This record gives sequence, structure tokens and C-alpha cells, in this order.
Amino acid sequence: MTSARLGFALFFITLLYVVLLAAGNLFIYQQQEQTAYNEFENLKTQQLNLLADLTQEGLINQNYAFIEWTFKRWGNEHDNIVSISLENTSGYAFIQYQRAVPAQDLKAVAKKRIAMHDDTYLLKISTDTMEVERKLEELLLQLFLIATGATVLLIVLLWVVYFKYAMQPLAEEVKRRKTAEDRLAAIEVAD
Repeated sequence: MTSARLGFALFFITLLYVVLLAAGNLFIYQQQEQTAYNEFENLKTQQLNLLADLTQEGLINQNYAFIEWTFKRWGNEHDNIVSISLENTSGYAFIQYQRAVPAQDLKAVAKKRIAMHDDTYLLKISTDTMEVERKLEELLLQLFLIATGATVLLIVLLWVVYFKYAMQPLAEEVKRRKTAEDRLAAIEVAD
């Protein structure tokens, strides 16, 4: 195999490897992103249902201090909670929790209606996706580092193969020809 053919073959292998690696990493990232957001939605739904049950218990007993305490404690214990509010039928939020730090990322609002005492209340929870985004950024960094390390390793291995099977035999052939030319020149001078 000539040096040019071997070089082209190694370049093609490297290019194919990089394309497949990028496609694989993109697939993994999209799958993990979808999983992370599905888990986030499930968590948000679970939190909403639990808070609705606790709120309903407070409404049955007309213990609004319990509801307010529950909202505050829940918000303080869950970093993804931005705000929790309980609105009456006219839209007035008469019990509300708001965290001190506003949401920097996307906010998702979940709502649930609670029917109680011939009235309907609306429980709203606003959450941010900061934790999900942080995990996805970590995954992206890990994928990048693994892909970079694997690519560098492949390039080094291909360079060693190229040097051993193309450049080294070529250098030996050049050396043999030089030796043959020197001998031929020595024979011509002797004649």
C-alpha cells in the first residue's frame, strides 16, 4: 500500500470515527435530556399532589396558618420551588410562598384545583429547571471529555500505524536507494 493511499485511508477512518462519535454523543445527550425532563415533570406532579392533599386538609379544618407553614417549609426544603400559592375563585392569592432568589432558568407552573366548602381553590407551584440544566451541563462536559480523549488516542494510534507501515518502510527504501546509488557512484568512479 502506498503512503498516499494509507494516509487517505487513515484520514477517512478518523473522519468516520469522529462523525460516528458525534452522532452517538448527540443521541446519548438527547436521551438523557428527555429522561431528565420526564423525571422533573414526575417530581413536579408528585409535589403538586402532596401539597394539594396537605392544603385540602388545612382547608377542611380552616387552618390557614398550617397551609402557610406547609408552603414555607416545603419551599425551603425543595430548591426547585420558586413559588407556591393558593388562590380563591376571584384569583386572589391569599396564601403564598415566594423564595428569596428569583428563577434564573425556565419556570414551569403546575396547577391543581381543589374543591372545598362550596368553593374552588387553585393551587399553583412554580418550579425552575436549574438542577436539570446543571446535570445536563455536567453530562455534556463528560461526553466532551470522553470524546476528546478517545479521539486523541485514536489519532495517536493512527499516527503510530501510519509511521510504522508507511513512513518507516519509505524511509528504509530511501536509505536502500541512497546506499545503492552510493555503491553505483563508487563503481562508476572506480571504472
